[in-house]
Amino acid sequence: MKRTPQISPLLTHAELLYTIGAKARQRRELLGLSRRELAAKSGVSEPTIARFELNGTATLSVMIKLARALNALDSFNSLFSTESYSSLDEFLNATS
Repeated sequence: MKRTPQISPLLTHAELLYTIGAKARQRRELLGLSRRELAAKSGVSEPTIARFELNGTATLSVMIKLARALNALDSFNSLFSTESYSSLDEFLNATS
């Protein structure tokens, strides 16, 4: 299976979108779902899923529906995390 690059702050906007879409496709394939099956499970149309997987463009609502259908909703919990750290070392260890 082709590995998708890790998300890095050094990626351009377009690269970041592509990486997120590729990760969604990889997750769908890992779960053994076709785009048609994911569409039925998520309520998102197949063309929208294809577009998201190919270039990462989707509304937040679509992304949440897909994350829920792909059992990946937990990832949204850390999206805008408000964790506090007691030291710079603790922060650096948590973010590396």
